[in-house]
Amino acid sequence: MTIQHKNGTTIISDVINRTLYKCEYQSFTDKECKSLFKSHVLNDLTRQGKDLFEFWEYLPKEVNVLLEKFNSEDNDYTQCESLLKQLKPLGFTFEYELSAEPFNLKKL
Repeated sequence: MTIQHKNGTTIISDVINRTLYKCEYQSFTDKECKSLFKSHVLNDLTRQGKDLFEFWEYLPKEVNVLLEKFNSEDNDYTQCESLLKQLKPLGFTFEYELSAEPFNLKKL
């Protein structure tokens, strides 16, 4: 089984199978299964070298809240530095240049 993301990236069946196995045999709640699936997808996308900014729907809520706040402001590279400092404790990093446009979001 595979899932085709809207940008053409395929989420491999191994990710889906690992999640289903754990959810079925370890009595996880639906919320726990959804969180586990997102985590497996993010790990797989990171291994593939994908920019996780393109896969925001799989990011943890805390990360999306920070990104939404960042996107609602006029930013410069100092705001990028601040965002990066807030994301690192959540397990994420990205790159940026003086243009203040972050790119290449990855899990640490």
